[in-house]
Amino acid sequence: MNEKQVVSLMHRIASYFPFSLEKYKIDEWHKVLSEYDVNEVNKQLDAHLKSEATEAPKLHLLIKHLEKTNERRPIDFVCICKFCGSKIATRNDLISIKRHEERCRSIQYLKRVYRKYFNREIENEDDLYALDDRAFNANYDQVLKKLLTIPTLSESEKYCINKYFNKDFDSEGIKTWQ
Repeated sequence: MNEKQVVSLMHRIASYFPFSLEKYKIDEWHKVLSEYDVNEVNKQLDAHLKSEATEAPKLHLLIKHLEKTNERRPIDFVCICKFCGSKIATRNDLISIKRHEERCRSIQYLKRVYRKYFNREIENEDDLYALDDRAFNANYDQVLKKLLTIPTLSESEKYCINKYFNKDFDSEGIKTWQ
């Protein structure tokens, strides 16, 4: 942001809240805000204005979770999912990338157990990727519960599945849990 944009931002704040516009304050805010994109900072201010805030936003709230312009990755910079091999835009937030990788890891696990315990392949893999989180998790849980009924399921897999369901158990209790 340049100084003119910082002054404009501060005038916006002053139109909603008691807020001083002294030269030293403008200079200090400009030192910090010069490293950020004007549109993103204004979006942060808009979010603050839409909240139930009764005081002017502090400077740190306007830049919270924003990337400095010199630290930004280009939009076309991508990473490759280590499970499915698809390209993921790194401008996505890290939570979305983590969610994508968790879905891929779960689908890869389902493919393995279907081959191993049900002696068949998953035919609708793309459908699994297309499901919303709630539907996918319900189907995933159903398969895991079905796995627990298989007598040849290894102890380590029983342990992991039970940990997934947050069940406390001992190795003797595995045979009776359903």
